[in-house]
Amino acid sequence: MRYLFRAPVFPVLFKRGPRAVCAATPADLDSYLKANASQMEKECALIDSRWEGWALFPQEALISPMAMKKRYSKREFLLFCGVSEEQVAITNLNKYTRDQIFEYVVHEALRQA
Repeated sequence: MRYLFRAPVFPVLFKRGPRAVCAATPADLDSYLKANASQMEKECALIDSRWEGWALFPQEALISPMAMKKRYSKREFLLFCGVSEEQVAITNLNKYTRDQIFEYVVHEALRQA
């Protein structure tokens, strides 16, 4: 795994089709990419545990902070992770902290892996 300028704070979530995949450590991400990079898009969106946006280039095993989206709101983050618009609309997002939301999403992503 290589990083351009600096590294994200793990765990990270990255886009794979309609859902997000979690990598708890750099080794997890590297292992996932070795097995799946050839079937992935050239560039994928990635969010680290600070909710910062990154660009993941799977074939090059490279992560760059130069992404189109720099910061995510709670709503945008949940939509990124594959939660439906309807589910987001009926959830009182103000009731939960960013850490609680991230922890829940990471737990669900790891459970589905």
